[in-house]
Amino acid sequence: MSAHHIPSPGTKFRKTVYLLGPVQERRKHGDVIGKLRHKRVLPHIIIKLKETKLMNFETKKRPYILIVILIVSIFLIIICIPFVIEWILLNKTTFPFNMSINFTEEVWFGFIASYIGALGTIALGIIALWQNKRYKELSEKSSHDAALIQKDLKSLSLETMEAIEILKRIELAKYYPLIERIPYTSYGTTKAVIESLIESEDDVIQINYLNVDMTDLTEPISELVEKYNSYYFIVRNISEKTIRNFTCTEVTINGIGPSFRVSSNCDIPPGKNAIILISDFPRFLEGEVIELEMKFTLNNLVMERYYIETHTIISFDNEGPSSYFAKFTSPVILE
Repeated sequence: MSAHHIPSPGTKFRKTVYLLGPVQERRKHGDVIGKLRHKRVLPHIIIKLKETKLMNFETKKRPYILIVILIVSIFLIIICIPFVIEWILLNKTTFPFNMSINFTEEVWFGFIASYIGALGTIALGIIALWQNKRYKELSEKSSHDAALIQKDLKSLSLETMEAIEILKRIELAKYYPLIERIPYTSYGTTKAVIESLIESEDDVIQINYLNVDMTDLTEPISELVEKYNSYYFIVRNISEKTIRNFTCTEVTINGIGPSFRVSSNCDIPPGKNAIILISDFPRFLEGEVIELEMKFTLNNLVMERYYIETHTIISFDNEGPSSYFAKFTSPVILE
């Protein structure tokens, strides 16, 4: 059948089935959906948009219509009220103006107007009193709430200050010097021991020269212990920060202070030991007891100054000297 041939009526056509591939199938469905959208969906969307615009316009227009109606109604009421009142007064059949009275209509109208005005004044007074009472209650409630808020703010401020003070104390506690005494003492220290202490990275030395010759102060410590009898004990810095300017301020042996004393100072890092060395320590015989009392001052890293006191009892027997701390105070801040 050619493209220009027109079939006659009654001609039977053979049904031809085409097998479409995946791409052709999608194109076919796409064309169908596109036609449906074009024919049905798109007009429906256009109609919905028009309806939405119309509803928005009516919604925006409605308040203006209500305002116009309200203005017209108030205007008509103001104009019509005098005529209505006049009709009521002049109409002889309206109660209570149908009653026989001795006043003229003008006097009666004036009385009614005054009476209604008085009632209105009383009503306005009652409303004003109620409003004042309500305002007073609200004012008292507002004042009470404001007082509670002020009280809460004051309490919060106090709690904040207390928290700041606690945080400050916690921060300062990191700088508090903690010193622990080590249960070890030495009497008659040798040069070799002192040299080993000097070379140790874990130890620092605080020296106290008692009654020594001035020229000996320039001598090395190891030489002094050979020349003078010595005694030392050990303390340790167990705080988190370095202890500064640890020095001895007073020494008494059996209650008697030396005629001459020179004390050095040292810094004790955290976890390190300090050797408290006393040069020219008295020699005692077996069975004698020595009471050694010392006072020290020290600073922390925030330059707070503290002091501690020690009281050591040293005894001598045939096995050698033994000592124990009768007193070792915690650092006390100097005011």
